[in-house]
Amino acid sequence: MAPKKRNAAVGKKRPRPSSEAAASTKNQPNTTKSSQSRNQRVSEQAFVQLQYAIPVLLVAMAVGVLWNQAESADPKMISFLSAICRKVTCARFVIPVSRTLKAARPIRAGETLFEIPRNMQFWDTDALRDDFVQKHLLSARHGQTGNPLSSGAFLAAWIALKLNSDQAESEQAMQSYLELLPSEDESRHHPLLWDKEELKESLGGHSLNFAVANAYSDMIESEYSALVQASDGKFSIIVTDDDYRVARINVLSRSFNPGRDALVEEIDGEEMELYERHGLDFSEGCRAMVPILDMLNHHPNPNVGYSYDKRKEAFIIDARNSIASGWELFDSYGKFTDSHLFAKFGFVNGDGSGWTQASMALFHRILDTGMDQEFSYLPSNGEVTDSLKDYQRKQLIRYLQYDDGYTDCIDGPETHPEQFELKKLKLDHLVRIANNRKSWIVYVPPRAPKSNPAESSDIPITETVPEIDPKNIRVNFSKLIETCRIISMIESDYGGKGMDMLRSNLGNATFVLEKDNDSLEYRASYW
Repeated sequence: MAPKKRNAAVGKKRPRPSSEAAASTKNQPNTTKSSQSRNQRVSEQAFVQLQYAIPVLLVAMAVGVLWNQAESADPKMISFLSAICRKVTCARFVIPVSRTLKAARPIRAGETLFEIPRNMQFWDTDALRDDFVQKHLLSARHGQTGNPLSSGAFLAAWIALKLNSDQAESEQAMQSYLELLPSEDESRHHPLLWDKEELKESLGGHSLNFAVANAYSDMIESEYSALVQASDGKFSIIVTDDDYRVARINVLSRSFNPGRDALVEEIDGEEMELYERHGLDFSEGCRAMVPILDMLNHHPNPNVGYSYDKRKEAFIIDARNSIASGWELFDSYGKFTDSHLFAKFGFVNGDGSGWTQASMALFHRILDTGMDQEFSYLPSNGEVTDSLKDYQRKQLIRYLQYDDGYTDCIDGPETHPEQFELKKLKLDHLVRIANNRKSWIVYVPPRAPKSNPAESSDIPITETVPEIDPKNIRVNFSKLIETCRIISMIESDYGGKGMDMLRSNLGNATFVLEKDNDSLEYRASYW
């Protein structure tokens, strides 16, 4: 979550003179008695002035803290934090640097750093209560599947409407927050703003990384089209597709989930019923844009934590462990694989602390995107249309183009009728599992689970590729091997009864090919 900026750091401590300079001054002799007396009077006057200056200095430190440490923060960030920290609980020993926050003094584990109340947050429920959203957008559906949009789409639409509206926001701090969100130019590094051909060239057209990033990009395009269609074009008059894409990226990368319990407190049964009639799913909670919290960068082993306190109706940010002075604050965005982390947030840590995925779906697109409520190429009822099955069938047949296990190539039904029939049965079973992610994708645990962030996100945690230690990493390949058995089996496997097994289980959604002989296992593992 590309961070933002924190309370203005005003005032600057002057550096003490070096020990050599102090010693040099100390060793210079006083030449006259009058100068000695004059120095004494000046010292007395200075002491009196210092008595008045100390309270002023303390106030300046409390309000500002070490301007030189915050001077790299952009002025909009400092302005925003100056405004919002008059309304929320802000630790004065946390200061902005670049577009994130760091400790200005050692922080003890358990210290509360910030409390951001509900009225200083933007929730998807705020968006859904908006008149324009309710009147023109709430009925929007994805064109290809008919699925409802996720609540995050309406939050993004609402934010884009606010940013493109001539009406000024009444709350200065929140208007400053909206203006502080990264613009299109500031977000150019994000893969969801890349051209798709550039994305394919950079990540590889058959890679899982490209498939995930492409799915998020398709989601945003589909959402914008749905919002424009639902509003009879009114939405596009105010918000361009680029405006919406940037707002959607901000919601994807900067929003947090207060939890289902907080949502129950937020809305009553009648309002929930309205949203459910429009297909919105709040079973896992909702989305909230939380100023200050979204300034922090991510690491799976963070030094701060956050939670939503229902009693206080606020997000509480506190130190998970002790933090040295000058160190950046890191939170965790959740448990994401590196491919989803890159597509959604635009970066990876690169230190082996995150989960990774390996996919053997080289020739077809898995329609289940793994994005849960956010987006899927599959209709919400899980049914795949015949036209979509035919499309996938043409892709899946490429897995069967090699005739491993035979001495001769299988030319066709005229010369090899039995083998050709087996290929058709295998293809039917591949169509059946084509969109089951577990049949094609394996999750690999972190290679360096104990890796911690560096002092700053500007500093690489490591400059070498983390090695895989087979002794410490356990990966379950059993589902992938089951798929490979379908691809690799020949008619003599399973005592010559393999074809009958496939034929009799065409409608069985839970059917798998169990281990048979070493030859099949070798072919399946080799594939």
